[in-house]
Amino acid sequence: MKKRVIPFVIIGAGWRGLHYLRIARELPDYFKVEGVFVRDSKKGEALEKEWGVKTFQSIDELLKRCQASFVVLAVPPIASYEYIVQLASTGVPVLAETPPCEREEDFSNLSGLLRKGMKIQVAEEFPSRKWDGPSRKGLPEQQEISGANQLFARFSFGGKVGILDFDGGQYAGGWIRAQRTYIRGEKGELSDRAVRYMKDFRTPVELHLIRQDSGHDASTKEGFGHKMYLLGEKEVSRSPFRPARQMPCTPTSTPTVESQLP
Repeated sequence: MKKRVIPFVIIGAGWRGLHYLRIARELPDYFKVEGVFVRDSKKGEALEKEWGVKTFQSIDELLKRCQASFVVLAVPPIASYEYIVQLASTGVPVLAETPPCEREEDFSNLSGLLRKGMKIQVAEEFPSRKWDGPSRKGLPEQQEISGANQLFARFSFGGKVGILDFDGGQYAGGWIRAQRTYIRGEKGELSDRAVRYMKDFRTPVELHLIRQDSGHDASTKEGFGHKMYLLGEKEVSRSPFRPARQMPCTPTSTPTVESQLP
């Protein structure tokens, strides 16, 4: 059965926009970038030459001339909200990064757009760090330690409690800072990659999530990429984009979200 290629357009041509262009280049059987909105015409010309995509200096023209299943907002949060409002009347689903806006009243307005039927997906993709490692500009050229902005927040909803531990350096890959995930429920808990639960009232069970990637040891013909997660013998997730060379876990999650948009 032939795969359905999903067409989409991008608003923005910075490092965020290039991330989505790489996804389409690595997965041409799944995605196609129909067009990119770029304010600077010279930058647009350079993008067309390097990536072979059409660029537009008008969002109306972008949507008029391009077939798009959804719009990717690859812009900073300060600009994201205005674009979402502008796109509200088009009926085209929007994929935005977190946060989609900065002011509390704007969040309330976005909630109103959702209630009216606008389709907005908000996604994030980066783990955290602190002794300065790789950033958007690339690998570090010298040793440097910068200040960390740590935010702890407590949420109560429906008799349940959630704790957010957010590192301000979250927007770049880390080399020595481990990710932390902890979820506890009445039947068990998930602590990072350890899963503990009760099989029955006297039998505790502990399993571990095992990540499988290709490209290690003798599996060089597959190319490097994320394959799946296993819990014991059970497959709990598998990359739907195989084979896809140079697609580690984080970049794979973005097209997975894209493929699930209406």
